[in-house]
Amino acid sequence: MKPRIASALSHFCILTSFPIMGTLAAGQSGCTQPQRQPAAAAATRETAEQVRARAESSFRQAVFYKPREDAMIGQEMTFAPLIVQEVDGGEGTLDPNPFGAIVGGEDGLKVDPTRPTVYAGTLTARIHEADHDQIVYSWCYPSHPAEPAIVFLEERGVRITLGSDGFPLVWEVVSTDTDTRVLFVSESLEAAAKREFGDPLLGRRYAVERSLQETPDVIVARILDDGPVPMGPYVYLNSPPHRIVTTVLCRCMPSQVNEFVETQSYDLMPPETIKIGHEAQPPSAELHNGGPRFHWNPWIRRENQPLEQILRWPKGM
Repeated sequence: MKPRIASALSHFCILTSFPIMGTLAAGQSGCTQPQRQPAAAAATRETAEQVRARAESSFRQAVFYKPREDAMIGQEMTFAPLIVQEVDGGEGTLDPNPFGAIVGGEDGLKVDPTRPTVYAGTLTARIHEADHDQIVYSWCYPSHPAEPAIVFLEERGVRITLGSDGFPLVWEVVSTDTDTRVLFVSESLEAAAKREFGDPLLGRRYAVERSLQETPDVIVARILDDGPVPMGPYVYLNSPPHRIVTTVLCRCMPSQVNEFVETQSYDLMPPETIKIGHEAQPPSAELHNGGPRFHWNPWIRRENQPLEQILRWPKGM
């Protein structure tokens, strides 16, 4: 039985340098209470073949989550993801531990799965001397059904980098489960990279990818169609207990689900709404290195790995 490590919502969640374990809090209906432990766990590293095969797979049944119509306004709402959660084994069994609101008090942080909540915030990334908006969407699950003795905050999400025209260029998977950096790239960015840099490099599928020697843990899973208007993506997650982000799709692309068995709405909230007590101190705005895993906070840039250093980013984009 090995602990898992959760990354944090900037200034609001748990320190990424600690794994999160715990037990169900007695008397806390629908909530779980994480506790810190001293050791870090090894991360999962995947091959491009595994990532791309998963991105092209379909779900037989899934639950569909959409933001409430009275949720946040502005570009966080414009690009809010439509979450597609595969039903366990395709047999109609819903996730017993769905994502929920992060709540906290004097006794630490909890996840309330009775209140589906996605946290959204915007930051600015500097790429080739140009500023780009990055919108981060993050949601947390309370526990791992396959390991009932372990409870931790398990984070998933997507970080969207916009072009100067306001259309998405890159969608990056946010996950606490892997060291592999999985990205989805717009067809316009890939076309510009091909014009400037030529064909894909040896061992790579797309022109926008840097060499395997430079960025062995960076994989562009697929190219997404440019939508007719700026819009949020579909984010697909496979069934529990893994809940891996299998693919990201533009809403204009064909569905990879045979049947939606249920539709639910989630609250789209700014991270400032997370209230924590003095016992659950938020992390500082810096990157953390947790044991053998390199942890990063999705609400801030990886200053040592900006996008133009992990991709062949064409000038003018």
